[in-house]
Amino acid sequence: MKISAEDIKRQKFEIGFRGYNTQEVNTFLQLLSDDYESSLNETERLTKEVAELRKKVEEYKKKEEFLEKAMVTAQRSAEYTNNEAKEQADKIIKEAELNSEKIIGRAEIKAMEIKDEIFELQKQKKQFINQIKSLTENINNYINIHSNAKYEDAPVSNNAAKSSKVAKDKNKTPLAYENSNFKSDLPELESALL
Repeated sequence: MKISAEDIKRQKFEIGFRGYNTQEVNTFLQLLSDDYESSLNETERLTKEVAELRKKVEEYKKKEEFLEKAMVTAQRSAEYTNNEAKEQADKIIKEAELNSEKIIGRAEIKAMEIKDEIFELQKQKKQFINQIKSLTENINNYINIHSNAKYEDAPVSNNAAKSSKVAKDKNKTPLAYENSNFKSDLPELESALL
């Protein structure tokens, strides 16, 4: 059976022959009752405090569990994001490599086409130069043939001075054709075309 502070205060003892001093016993019981009540109050206060502390500890434990879960989730999320970023980077690099290979391939094809065009143009240039050479030779031959024919067909006069002049002029190219010797102009024409 639990004894309360009130029980101690109300406790009465029978008075016997030569018993304890009633005043001393009552004073002691009062002190004991006060001390017991104080102890009970302190125990009750400590019990409440312990309950509050336990409640706080439970809250902290819940917060700790939540933080641990959040950290694990954040770590998984970071790993996932990191893996996604690596995959994306690898994909971009592969696409860039493929695109660069395509560009290089197209550039090589274009370079080959340009080389072929240059070769063809050089070939055409040589043909054109050969045609010009042939044409100038034909023109020079024509001029030589016709200039000689003019002097041969010219009428001979009785005048000796005239015939000696014609004889001298026979070996000369007519003035109109003097500056028309295409053979001498040919090197300049070739260098201009090159």
